[in-house]
Amino acid sequence: MGLKRKKQHEGSSNMVRGEDRISGLPSPILHHILSFLPFKNIVRTCVLAKRWRFVWISVPNLVIGHWRSPTNTTRGPRTNISKETDRFMNFMDRLFESRDMSNIGKFSLSCDKHCDEDRVHSWLTAVARRDVEELSLLSEDERDSYMIPSLLFTCETLTLLKIHMPISLNIPTNVHLPKLKVLRLINIVFTDGPSIEKLCSNCLILGELEINNCIIEDITELSISSHTLKRIDARLCGEDNGWKLTTVPECLLSHLRVLEFRQFSGDQRELGAVKLFSENARVLQKLIISPSSALSRDLSSKSQVKEQLQMLPRASTNCKLTFKEETG
Repeated sequence: MGLKRKKQHEGSSNMVRGEDRISGLPSPILHHILSFLPFKNIVRTCVLAKRWRFVWISVPNLVIGHWRSPTNTTRGPRTNISKETDRFMNFMDRLFESRDMSNIGKFSLSCDKHCDEDRVHSWLTAVARRDVEELSLLSEDERDSYMIPSLLFTCETLTLLKIHMPISLNIPTNVHLPKLKVLRLINIVFTDGPSIEKLCSNCLILGELEINNCIIEDITELSISSHTLKRIDARLCGEDNGWKLTTVPECLLSHLRVLEFRQFSGDQRELGAVKLFSENARVLQKLIISPSSALSRDLSSKSQVKEQLQMLPRASTNCKLTFKEETG
């Protein structure tokens, strides 16, 4: 009985002391655990114990968004904004200076007009050289095209690329993205049609393409050819943007399964584009129409557009038409 009580007492002592078993786990497991935390919280783990001091530096996923203090908006005092931006950029510089050449699985960055474009360029270059697989860039402010390095367009490990910012994007002469499956382009200005055509045609296994609220200058016809494309999410440009959809490649029609039109106003050109896909896409499963705010408010016009869409001929007997409202 005495020996039993002694063992129970020793067990209780260990529980009170709080044995640190997590710190003894291999780094890949710690990285996986940290991947569920916001990046700021990941950085804070460096003070937990000696074992944790440098663990955060080599995490494979760097999702860096909403780093600016909620009380320090871009409309606040210039001094506060500059200090906070400098601290953030210095932190990012140290992050890549300290980090080894281990691969980066996911990199997501949200930056505003106060971030220095040369330094963002250097971060993106460092990310591309570490065989990044998923890359997302977000900004509400206009940026210079130089900020996005040409090296990014020859990153052979990239599987997802999202660029959401008002930027005049210059596509380099050499584009090679053999593993890219998802391409999302939002709020971008293309100076010519061949640029976006070249970008898409050099994504050898592209399965999902989003072109949303983009402007394509000096073009009357846009041709995108892909043997693997299965989903298109498009917001058609208005008449003033000077381009139209005329033909759809045979390879696209035999593979496309999901097609979404956003900000759909219901004019004759948009209806013609939907008809072009509907009566030719033989394996199409979902045709999604998201009406513009103006069409949503005009109940009479919306009803007429719905009726016209329902009457369109469909090459695929399994195609389901969905008319949904924009969520944001």
